[in-house]
Parts: sequence; C-alpha cells; structure tokens
Amino acid sequence: MFWNKDVVESVQNKRNLLKFFDLTEEVESLLMERMTERSYSKGDTIVREGEPGNSIFFVASGTLMVIKNNKAGQPILISKMVAGDFFGEISLLVNKPRSATVIAADDSLLFEIEKKRSLVFLISSTPNLKNALKEACLRRIENDKRKLGADVVID
Repeated sequence: MFWNKDVVESVQNKRNLLKFFDLTEEVESLLMERMTERSYSKGDTIVREGEPGNSIFFVASGTLMVIKNNKAGQPILISKMVAGDFFGEISLLVNKPRSATVIAADDSLLFEIEKKRSLVFLISSTPNLKNALKEACLRRIENDKRKLGADVVID
C-alpha cells in the first residue's frame, strides 16, 4: 500500500497524542481508527459551555483558549491548550454538558473521537485510559475553582 506524506504525518500525530495514556497497541490502534481530523481557524469556536458533550478532542497543533463565564456572566480565560493537550473528558465521564467554551487562538489541528464510536466502551475497558481521563478531569475542576473562586459547582 502506498501512503502519502499527509497520511503518514496524520498517523504519527495520532500516535504521539495517545502516548500519554500508556495504552496497549490494540487499544491505541482502535482509538486511532476512530479519530477524525478537524481543522479550525483563528477565532473559531470549537465547543460552547452548556452544549451537550459527545466527544473528546486531542490538540495536534495550534493554541486554544478555554473560557468559562463567572457568576456575573463575564467570560474568564481559564487556561490555554497546546499540542499534546486534550479536552472534552469531563462531559464524557460525567455525562454533563460542556463545562467551558474552547476557541482557537490561532489556526489549529485537532483530532476528535465521538462518543458513539465506541469511546465509552474503550474507556471502561482500559484502566490506564480511564484513570488518566479521571485525573485530567479532577485537575481541570480544581483549576476552574481556583480561577473562578467558588463559582464552579460540581455535582
């Protein structure tokens, strides 16, 4: 099979993004098959706070701004994300709407895995992935609380 440079680069990007999770080759391959490449231009809104969350995103390139509204309704920059970061795990793990708005600060390349594409099964059957996502979720919640004070209420 002949693979062009873009295909090889895409596979390498996906593999690099999943290194963090210490997955078996089989699970890594399954996740890579389910990743859809998404390109965003500077200023594009990727997800909005309050929307249903049906996927997780992995940042391959670019910079993203994570924004939440405080009690007064003012947008607060919670964090910035760069290549290697991921988001969307909170909605997936707790089955709640998106907890923040994410906007591309510059042209960005992301890979998305949708919930309907067996992600829930993979999370539940892969302890390393599940634990890493839980830890990331808890870190984000603590970061949100610090940035917004006591505004962030988690059930």
